[in-house]
Amino acid sequence: APRMLLPLMALQLLAVAVAQSQTDENKIIGGYTCIQHSQPWQAALLAGPMHRFLCGGVLLSDRWAITAAHCARMILWVALGKHNLRRREATQQVLRVARQVPHPQYNSRTHDNDLMLLRLERPARLGRAGDSGGPLVCGGQLQGLVSWGMERCAQPGYPGVYTNLCKYHTWIQQTMQSK
Repeated sequence: APRMLLPLMALQLLAVAVAQSQTDENKIIGGYTCIQHSQPWQAALLAGPMHRFLCGGVLLSDRWAITAAHCARMILWVALGKHNLRRREATQQVLRVARQVPHPQYNSRTHDNDLMLLRLERPARLGRAGDSGGPLVCGGQLQGLVSWGMERCAQPGYPGVYTNLCKYHTWIQQTMQSK
């Protein structure tokens, strides 16, 4: 029995070490892991030539993102379509920031007006095949679902078509309550 004690203790220490390496240090307090690719507007700001994670951001349009002004650096990149920042993913796009525009009244000492617009060097690709059924969110509320688009979807002059969920609210509620 004493012979088994040492390997069991080693296994316990290994389990603790693995658990420690997977702490919640990179998570928002009280946050949770989102369904993969359910937040297409969520951006990760990467700094320098090594593309090190720096801050979060939000995609406002195909050419603009917004973040905190204190995240300004000489070289910035915006990563979109990522679920795991530690892995390269087929859905990701990494775009160089061409211009950083901090709020004119930003105060780095007090952090007043701590926001900055980021002009992307090239347009982000928004929505592609496989997005069908994905959310259209306005003001934090689900408003629609991606339905269909032209052959060259997510391009100027080729609009996407969405299902307006408000129109189906009663049906959705009744169906959910009947189960």
